[in-house]
Amino acid sequence: MKHIPALAAVVIMGIVPTFHAAAVPEKTNSLEVRTIPVGAEQQSEPENWNLQYKIKQQHVYVECILPDFPLAEKEKKGHGFLLVKIDGNTAAKMGQAAFVLKHLPPGNHNITIEPVSYQNSSNKDTASFEVEISSS
Repeated sequence: MKHIPALAAVVIMGIVPTFHAAAVPEKTNSLEVRTIPVGAEQQSEPENWNLQYKIKQQHVYVECILPDFPLAEKEKKGHGFLLVKIDGNTAAKMGQAAFVLKHLPPGNHNITIEPVSYQNSSNKDTASFEVEISSS
């Protein structure tokens, strides 16, 4: 499992915030396994798959590329899903490679994404990263 720190303003699944009529600038950061530059995207590359995520306003847009690991919404032989955990608690089971995480409360949060086959076995690495959610 690789652990990647990131600081950003984002909200993921859970509490629905109160919105005010104001323009909110997009805030994004870049992150790679070896360096942590400032830019538009964060990227994690566990041994045999790729995870990219972008933070835009109060949302995290996630895309996972898993070679030789087909994803499916419903149980299907030879397929699997992405088990998404936030702060150690299961948040979702995703059957597609791209998804959006919304409404995370302010504070520090650890997000873990683990590929799991419907046969309960996987040779894929788990990716883990941290976000710091600011109150806005």
